Amino acid sequence: MNFFERVYAINLPYRKDRRRMIVQELKKAGMPLKPNHVEIFPAIRPDDAGDFPSIGARGCFESHLAILKQALADRLSNVLIVEDDLIISQRFRTEQAVLL
Repeated sequence: MNFFERVYAINLPYRKDRRRMIVQELKKAGMPLKPNHVEIFPAIRPDDAGDFPSIGARGCFESHLAILKQALADRLSNVLIVEDDLIISQRFRTEQAVLL
């Protein structure tokens, strides 16, 4: 899949089980890990929730924001951001050329 300039999968570093799962899902979709193209982004885990409903919600927001800032700094036109619990359906895999 060459539509996206970069693909990021957000993963908490201590969740190695989820890392293995997302690596497999990305491979099935034709997106194996490759530096500067398909990468694992180490999720941000703040110490407190701040104004967010939970630490997880804040960490999710901050992780997405950090990726978007990096994409701007790298002058990328588009990126795909997924989380480590993504499951890519067979239908997507068979129709991705039409969808993208």
